[in-house]
Amino acid sequence: MTTPVFNREYVRSWVLRQLGYPTVRVELDEDQLNDSIDSAIDEVAPWVVQPKFITVPVQERIDLSEYDIDAAYVINVHKTEVGYQANSSVPQIDVFNPMSYYNVIGTRVMIYDTLERGLYDRANQSAKDNISFRYIKPYLYLDIGYPSSTDCVIEYSPTISDVDAFMDGMEDNRIYRKYVKGFSLAYARKILAEVRGKYNVDGSPVTVNAEDQASRAESEITALREEIRDTVNTQFIMD
Repeated sequence: MTTPVFNREYVRSWVLRQLGYPTVRVELDEDQLNDSIDSAIDEVAPWVVQPKFITVPVQERIDLSEYDIDAAYVINVHKTEVGYQANSSVPQIDVFNPMSYYNVIGTRVMIYDTLERGLYDRANQSAKDNISFRYIKPYLYLDIGYPSSTDCVIEYSPTISDVDAFMDGMEDNRIYRKYVKGFSLAYARKILAEVRGKYNVDGSPVTVNAEDQASRAESEITALREEIRDTVNTQFIMD
């Protein structure tokens, strides 16, 4: 089954159908529906785990706007060069095995040499993997440190500006689409309650369900917030 195009028109039409259109009149215009969708994006965007990567030269300050990146936040910055490499021609000794220290003098020299090199490699490995950074949009400030690296890989989460960001068929995007629709409906219901609440007239033979819509909207928003928090924490193992 082909996934329908997921854009504003699709979400607006879906929300109207859930509210009873075209069987009943829904007193919302296009701007109000768009406001509901924008509120939904604001609810969902902070939970999106959708990393992208770009390789750029290492600098103390990098203007990400030069690379046409609209990053909501930077997740990590990785160095691309390994730096020091152990000499593979030297025999590898298990430096953590106490029995190794009972070997002959020549072997002990090798052990100490291997231990020193291993400690150096461990420190070097820790230093090379990531670069400390501070992101103040659009500038990324790097603490380059030691060892140096000519390039770095920036892992970032793109800014979610519209619903079509969830269009592709990835499983996590399918989950996010569900919440965009759910929050859009809840916020549309909230606006509809405000509109219908203006129609209350004492003694009128016709009644409107403004209070019911308002109550449902609040309960739906609360339930969706709890559900997206639990779903994302479970699926993506976030703190």
